[in-house]
Amino acid sequence: DGALDPKGLGWEACIRVRFLHANVRRRLSRKKHPSGELPINQEDMCITLLSFSFIVLHGIEVFRGRPFTEHSRKGYLHTWRYIGY
Repeated sequence: DGALDPKGLGWEACIRVRFLHANVRRRLSRKKHPSGELPINQEDMCITLLSFSFIVLHGIEVFRGRPFTEHSRKGYLHTWRYIGY
């Protein structure tokens, strides 16, 4: 365990993805977008986080045919809050 502790495997994976996304945003911000908005904005990131947390959780529960325990649900959502922080 301890994957989400600083320097843990999960923590390092989150950092790598954050740097990847930051690099993409930096490169995209150099280009003019027709709408004048940044191609990846806070609203898009919020929708992505929502999709990977609540929507996927709900889909898995529907597929399984039963809900997760409250403990499992909180643990899964906590992980995505950590990732999105």
